[in-house]
Amino acid sequence: MRGQSEPTTAPEGKPSRRDFLVTTGLAATAAAVSTRVCAQAAAAQTGDDALPLPDYRPVPPAVKARILPVDANKGYLVKQLKPDVYL
Repeated sequence: MRGQSEPTTAPEGKPSRRDFLVTTGLAATAAAVSTRVCAQAAAAQTGDDALPLPDYRPVPPAVKARILPVDANKGYLVKQLKPDVYL
């Protein structure tokens, strides 16, 4: 019957060329739209309208004196508080 569309298949059960083109066209459109949205989001974050960073005061010397030194080779601090108790 005319007006009713059935999925067209090529010989051997493969999808027709038309179905393949529609599917790849939709995938290409989705990829283009997502790329555009990502580009706009990145531009919005790096634009001139970005919020300025707050102006923090330097760390006071009394606080710096209490900061425990971190071993640069390990990348973390291990301090023995008690026997078999580490921080």
